Amino acid sequence: MNSKVKKKFLLFVMIIVLISISVYSYNAYIKQQEMVKSYKREYESLKQSVEEFKSKLEVGPMKDSSSHLYIMEFYQGLIRENNFEKQLIRLNRDYRDVDLSNVKKDVNDLEIEEINKNLDQIDTNIRQLNSMIYQNEIIDQEIDVMFSGDYSVLDDVEIIEDLIDEQARIRSELINLELHKDFAAAKMELDQAMRYKERFFDHAERGIYAEIDYYYYLSLIEEDEIELEELSELIEKEQNTDFKDELINKANEKTQTIEELNELADLSYEEALHAYEQGFDFLSRYAEILDVELETLDHYPTDETHDGL
Repeated sequence: MNSKVKKKFLLFVMIIVLISISVYSYNAYIKQQEMVKSYKREYESLKQSVEEFKSKLEVGPMKDSSSHLYIMEFYQGLIRENNFEKQLIRLNRDYRDVDLSNVKKDVNDLEIEEINKNLDQIDTNIRQLNSMIYQNEIIDQEIDVMFSGDYSVLDDVEIIEDLIDEQARIRSELINLELHKDFAAAKMELDQAMRYKERFFDHAERGIYAEIDYYYYLSLIEEDEIELEELSELIEKEQNTDFKDELINKANEKTQTIEELNELADLSYEEALHAYEQGFDFLSRYAEILDVELETLDHYPTDETHDGL
């Protein structure tokens, strides 16, 4: 009788074990599905913006006024306190022939270091995955020994349950590791893309401020040129030599000021142009990465393609 009770109890434990494994496996599968959906939701909004960004790359942010306005709308809050409405419609003449074909796309040392760190993390994940696969196989063997050997089931039930719990945990983590291993490279590229987008915003902001300075200097030059013209008219009419010399000195000073303002305007112009070119480069990289890497998400299992546990 005692032997029959043990066999019945063993059968009961095996049924419980199978149910537990099925439940754990199903929960792990549900967790995997939720993770995939989360990644897809996270990047779907970025994917929708790719075409919009790419359409701007055809002309570049410096070569068309509408593209320039597209950049400016990100920074309305930065210029809202000032009256720059007239400066929003511009660059459609001065920058139309800018050639951006030779913009460098070199990745700097910091970016290379970041990429290498991410690659190291991928290697770590793969090693961890292989280790857990090995652990899973060992536990399978231990469970087989437990059920096939001449052991007292009552004494070893706790050990068996611990092994089953550990195996279920490992199987769950294996699913997640497989998912993360596949996602790792794409995720690394997408993170890099987001950094490119931030760099684009930084350069665009710098270019906008430089451009604002450029038009500010032009407005000062315009005012000084009007004053210089008035001084020239006064000089021609003035008969008093001393006063005429004083007017000439003022005109010379005003001419010098105009020359200095022209130099500052040229520097601001070049700074704006350089910033927009760099921003365009990072915008290009951002769109290219998103366009390629987001396709990775389309290869992951969905409820419709899953064949069962």
